[in-house]
Amino acid sequence: LKSEPHTRLGYQCSAYYSNSAFYPTIAQLERAAGFARDDTAEAKLDKLEATLALACDDPMAVAPLFAALLSLPADRYPPLDLSPQQQKQQTVEAQSDQVLNMAAKDPVLMIFEDAHWMDPTTLDTLNTLIERIESARVLLLITYRPEFEPPWTNYSHVEVLSLSRLSRRRGADLVAKVVGDKALPDEVLDQIVAKTDGVPLFVEELTKMVLESGILRDAGDHYELDGPLPPLAIPATLQDSLMARLDRLSSVKDVIQIGAAIGREFSHELLSLVSPLGDNDLQDALSQLVNSELVHRRGQGADTKYVFKNALVQDVAYDSTLKSKRQQLHTRIARALEERFQNDVEIAPELLARHYSEAGLAEQAVESWLAAGRRATGRGALKEAVAHLNAGLEHAKVLADPSLRDRRELDLLLALGTPLIAVNGISSKTVGELYDRARVLCYALDDHVHLSPVMWGLASHNAFTGKLQQTFELAEQFNARAEQSKDDTGLIISNRVIGFTIWEWAISPPHALTSKNPCRSTTPIGIARSRHFMAKTPGSPVLPYCHRSCGSWGIPIKP
Repeated sequence: LKSEPHTRLGYQCSAYYSNSAFYPTIAQLERAAGFARDDTAEAKLDKLEATLALACDDPMAVAPLFAALLSLPADRYPPLDLSPQQQKQQTVEAQSDQVLNMAAKDPVLMIFEDAHWMDPTTLDTLNTLIERIESARVLLLITYRPEFEPPWTNYSHVEVLSLSRLSRRRGADLVAKVVGDKALPDEVLDQIVAKTDGVPLFVEELTKMVLESGILRDAGDHYELDGPLPPLAIPATLQDSLMARLDRLSSVKDVIQIGAAIGREFSHELLSLVSPLGDNDLQDALSQLVNSELVHRRGQGADTKYVFKNALVQDVAYDSTLKSKRQQLHTRIARALEERFQNDVEIAPELLARHYSEAGLAEQAVESWLAAGRRATGRGALKEAVAHLNAGLEHAKVLADPSLRDRRELDLLLALGTPLIAVNGISSKTVGELYDRARVLCYALDDHVHLSPVMWGLASHNAFTGKLQQTFELAEQFNARAEQSKDDTGLIISNRVIGFTIWEWAISPPHALTSKNPCRSTTPIGIARSRHFMAKTPGSPVLPYCHRSCGSWGIPIKP
């Protein structure tokens, strides 16, 4: 393709962002627009509009969607006035439109790397795109590990290619590319090809390890063994090979371990804030790492970033770090992110949450996971929200203060209710367990403010699963507590649930509520009581409830 006009779009998924909605798109868009660290919000919007103009005639029509995606202030645009789900869907469609518009001008090559780490929202985007590019001039290349099960393999315009291990001849060819024009001794080449078992990265890394090991002597146009080939000189696994290379880079090992703690990609600015090295020493260490080809450099100056050659390289560097040191690194990284990278934290609070989690700082981790869950919900990324909030619940368990532990658990459960219902359905067992646990916590914390929505959620779950007796009893208990505490909002909710339950019981097959034994004629009681307390409470929510026998179900009851 090098000699042909085309547009290339590259997207990199990451294990650290597998629940960050639209992460590959955000990263690609920021690179394409050329965002710099010191750019103002207005400058970034100008760059965004210029980038969008390359793919559409009216960039202002979609700029508000992409500005929201990048967490940029969008005062220059009319408000979107969309629900989170609508905004998410329009953003997905706008991305596909951009690709098709570019393809109308020049062929487009799109590459998605490591799709096994793709966030659910990006997966939805990719599904939409694949449906729409069948007749477009687009080649979409997606790489992923075998355990990932892509949902698009049934399309006639999709072809799956399983990459097999390299043959012996191909492996030897790759060794020759690494060593250049100087041949290795046959016995060394044989061991490399045999032990790497056709894994390309292993072939490359093991060959470089042998060249760096000192067991070879440069003989001009070829290499010779500097003595007998010692046993175990060539590691048997890729991890061992990478570890051996890191051990020989002992002078820069601390730097690569800090980078591994930051993530697959790390900026020079963040690294310099975390590393104890001075500017010159840090630059020398990074140059050594780049020369070793374990990491690659992107950009220049303050915007320079470094990327690990492969996720496995990062894993080995990270695993070589003592656990106590890892916690210290993650603490320093989290503090640096909060102090100097507020925009990054705002876009992806789950990044800060991960570092606080790895640092063992449970309270800060819970706060960050809660922020991440709320942000994902607000963007319509509901599966991601569920993942973030569940992570927060896990860390809330280890909070030492019982009162704080209960409060944070309740905050997380309240935030989790809406996305969990959307993902699993109101009748799912997990939804019922969530609201029942939240009810217990509200009672323990004497929290009347949040008890009302919790009871409504629990009543809705019970009603949809046919637990009318249980719903009625809970509503009666809630009603009594609301009466005692003079909680008018609680009285509105509890009476509405009572009325709803009585009506459902009346139209269902014969049952008997042990305490009331209601019939159809008693149905308006709960509704009338709800009207009464709504009238007493200015600004109270208008609840869409009407006695269905009147034939006008859904008319709001107004004070």
